Amino acid sequence: MYPALEGIEGWTTMKLLMADGSSLVRQIYEAVPGPDCIQRARDAQRSARSSFSRALDEHAPTHAIAPFDFGGNTWRHDIYPQYRANRKPIPEPLKEVLPEIRRDIEALGIATLAIPGVEGDDLVGTIFHRWREVFRGPAVILSGDKDIATLAAHGALVRHHFQRAARDNEWCMSRYGIPISALADYLALLGDDIDGVPGVPGIGEKTAKKWMNRYGSIDRLLQDRNNLPGHAGRQLRAHLAELELSRQLISLKTDIECGLTWKQIRVGSSAGHPPG
Repeated sequence: MYPALEGIEGWTTMKLLMADGSSLVRQIYEAVPGPDCIQRARDAQRSARSSFSRALDEHAPTHAIAPFDFGGNTWRHDIYPQYRANRKPIPEPLKEVLPEIRRDIEALGIATLAIPGVEGDDLVGTIFHRWREVFRGPAVILSGDKDIATLAAHGALVRHHFQRAARDNEWCMSRYGIPISALADYLALLGDDIDGVPGVPGIGEKTAKKWMNRYGSIDRLLQDRNNLPGHAGRQLRAHLAELELSRQLISLKTDIECGLTWKQIRVGSSAGHPPG
């Protein structure tokens, strides 16, 4: 992706919209009643087209892209084979129509992208940070994923598309009792059974919340680890390797070579769509 220049006309008024494609489409499918079948997937396809169209109308971006999971193993499986072992696979009927759903989204003027070996979340993180390096305009991210919500700490405007609610510091304080700047480390401490993130055994929400409010980050927590009392302190000191692994699994990669230009994700661009 080009590290675009200040000389680009209107660079201060640009607005990026990113939709967490795989997550949003899966939520739409799950909201359609009935057994897994091709008709349910077709109904989800129609709903997805309407939902992405609404997103364009509501946010009026100059640039828009919907990153998707490519499928299969990723760099996270390379460092931890049990990653996502407990997550249900995408239903086969939805998997069958997914290429058509992506074409529908592209027909609206929203580019789509999927790259082998990485998750759509990583593409969101990469594109967001490159946008911030180049443009002064806002970056809106539509996702209910708590991992993507961590980007709000870096200036992203993260919104739950279906609840039409912000995932910001106020939401984080209300939901978890911590500032959003500490959310990624909080999640790493707890782990995630569905995604297969180990976390620190024996550390629950209450302890993770207390530590993040006191220290603000895992780095500062670890500086004082030898002074942490009781069972929780012993667990932390005994499971430093699991904690570091969890931090890696929770973190979004932000250095992926996406193979596209800003022109290609301009809304309604005739420059073609990115590969994948």
